[in-house]
Amino acid sequence: MKIFIFSTKPYEKILFNEINNKHELIFTESTLNPDTIVNAKGADGICCFVTDRVNKFIINKLIDMNIKFIVLRSAGFDHVDILYAKSKGITVCRTPKYSP
Repeated sequence: MKIFIFSTKPYEKILFNEINNKHELIFTESTLNPDTIVNAKGADGICCFVTDRVNKFIINKLIDMNIKFIVLRSAGFDHVDILYAKSKGITVCRTPKYSP
């Protein structure tokens, strides 16, 4: 599975590469926005952070690129239009809680 990861910090890239053993991960430090979403073309899913806005425009672009899921690196999810994503068949996963 190919996953495009937005808003990546250098330490995240190191950690993801250490624990990943079966997915193709593509990293960018760029935030997810209308100009950068096109970089995820060809991916199966995207991973983003709380600072990335996943609105109807972005979700429609994901649909156009046949992207099936959004993984959030945050417990919060108010930056994602989850109901719209669900209505379009896109799965959204989040971090349910953080370790103290």
